[in-house]
Amino acid sequence: MRYGGSVSRVPSSYEQLYSKEAIATRVRELGVEIDAWIDGGQGEGDRDVLALPVLRGGLYFFADLSRAISNSLEVHPIQSWAYNGEENTALPSGVAVKMSDLPVRGRRVLIVDDICDSGRTLEAIHKSLLERGAREVCASVLVQRIGSEPNFRPRWTGFQYDGPEWFVGYGMDDGGRWRNLSDIFLVR
Repeated sequence: MRYGGSVSRVPSSYEQLYSKEAIATRVRELGVEIDAWIDGGQGEGDRDVLALPVLRGGLYFFADLSRAISNSLEVHPIQSWAYNGEENTALPSGVAVKMSDLPVRGRRVLIVDDICDSGRTLEAIHKSLLERGAREVCASVLVQRIGSEPNFRPRWTGFQYDGPEWFVGYGMDDGGRWRNLSDIFLVR
């Protein structure tokens, strides 16, 4: 497979799920939907949305999504994890969230992440932001895993997937590797 003019040695156990073209199309559509939400704000300063990309995987999606949004965004990356990156297993303690002292009081906040599996991570972030005084908190993810009752449902979802397979590419990693793939693959 070719990526960015160089040949990548994508493991044979990876099966392409979403192409970079399909991702780009869906990201543009999400940008239009989020712009409508921002434009629909009723109060003074509602158009000054605080955007929180979730590090590390959410950065790839956020970079493209933020360029598809025509309104200004105040950006403050946050860090959260629910998986052991080396073993691709859930943390025994649940979700870890790391946020600096964000200017959220009275603000509308957009959380952007690559994937919503159980929703535990997004639920923890959402709850923390409301406790800090955010007026409205919405989330956008590129992939929403369906099939079980999630703890949290993002307002905007690029793709829905029903199955337990692990994703890799476009910010999602396989044991810390292959985040930089332009497409999204399933690990078989």
